Amino acid sequence: MSKTVVLPNGLEVSFPDNATDAEMSRAIGKFMFESRKASSPTTTAQPAQPEATGKFFKSIPKGLDKVQMMAGAGLDVIGEATGLEGLEKYGEAVAKKGEADLAVKEALDPSLRLKDVKNIVRGQQSFVDYVQQSLGEVLPSMGLSIGGGFAGAKAGAAVGAKLGLGATAAIPIPGARVAGLGIG
Repeated sequence: MSKTVVLPNGLEVSFPDNATDAEMSRAIGKFMFESRKASSPTTTAQPAQPEATGKFFKSIPKGLDKVQMMAGAGLDVIGEATGLEGLEKYGEAVAKKGEADLAVKEALDPSLRLKDVKNIVRGQQSFVDYVQQSLGEVLPSMGLSIGGGFAGAKAGAAVGAKLGLGATAAIPIPGARVAGLGIG
């Protein structure tokens, strides 16, 4: 059995079962380019300029969907551990919605995988494109981590000041200050 893709012009293109999304996208793009080139009345030979794919901003919504999936899975686990069925079902629904949204985005614009990288800098499947896309996908979770760390630091400082721990010497190892509260 093969994978079949229906193009906007109604033409059906078949691919083998083991074809990846990136391979199919490349083949379809190449076919569309060649058919457009053949139908244009005048073509002049010009050197092909590599196009930047701009995957950084396009991949941020995919990162948001991944964060949504993780948050939903976390709520699911908390609901399961505490026996709150409503929270567990809500978490499952949130995770499934994030997964469905991500699947739609992947179908429309497949992510570049490291195995698809053909060169370092030039072209549409370069390592630079891969890095840009990867950074865009992790940016939402990095933002949450940094925001949570900042809020935790502010809350910890406020609690420490209330407990009279503001004058303790700074210990440069993360967690060492908290572990050393009962000492001395």
